[in-house]
Amino acid sequence: MRSSDLASNESEEHNMIAPEDYQAADIEGPPPLPLDLHEHKIKIALNWGFILLTSCIAPLVLYPTLHWAANLEDKIALSVASAVLGVSTLFSLGMRTWELLKQTSNCRPATSESRWHV
Repeated sequence: MRSSDLASNESEEHNMIAPEDYQAADIEGPPPLPLDLHEHKIKIALNWGFILLTSCIAPLVLYPTLHWAANLEDKIALSVASAVLGVSTLFSLGMRTWELLKQTSNCRPATSESRWHV
């Protein structure tokens, strides 16, 4: 390493140190979001319920049931239990696509002015 590189690194580190008289702004928390979650309680509960059912509960119930009660091979029992995981993925993809394609949708990238901005 050259001495000029070391000097520039030291000066950058010195610039990153807050001055002694620096006082943080009186911020009580993050800025408020323009969204009231109380209006969407049922939708949130239904979505999380579906996600937990198809991703956690159903595979844990299906595999032992299919393997021991139905006497299926491991390969087939795991295939059926894994297919249930795909249902939740397709459901999420469908819901996101629906939200983007609705005429009244406000879904868009954070810094874009148009919903079709790429």
